Amino acid sequence: MRTLILEVGSRRPLGVGAGSMAILAALPDGGMERIVAANREHYRERGPFEETVFRAHLAQARQSAFATHEELFIRGVSGIGVAVRDASGYPIAAVSIAFVADWLDETQHEFCIQRIRSTADEIAECLTGAREQA
Repeated sequence: MRTLILEVGSRRPLGVGAGSMAILAALPDGGMERIVAANREHYRERGPFEETVFRAHLAQARQSAFATHEELFIRGVSGIGVAVRDASGYPIAAVSIAFVADWLDETQHEFCIQRIRSTADEIAECLTGAREQA
């Protein structure tokens, strides 16, 4: 089964989807709050938006260093995302996956988290190494 959630070139507010949730959660407090406030109406335009649930996911993402959502944005779709950070720790990108909800058991879910984390770390190392060589 193939599900295409995003179209090439599409735009979404920062925070919609696991990757951009990971970026948003990795921002300093003030930056995250400004972005959530600026996009609140955009979040609501996408359908039912429960800010308390969204913020709970962001808080969890801050603690665990990865974002996950279970059908938060699209019914039947879950996701996992990890921020890619520059040398100073600032989030500059993310690595994420989206999948049909309930398709991964706990072991598979944890495996995906670890793979995404290691990939995000590898990208960050490549970017840092490229800057140091320049």
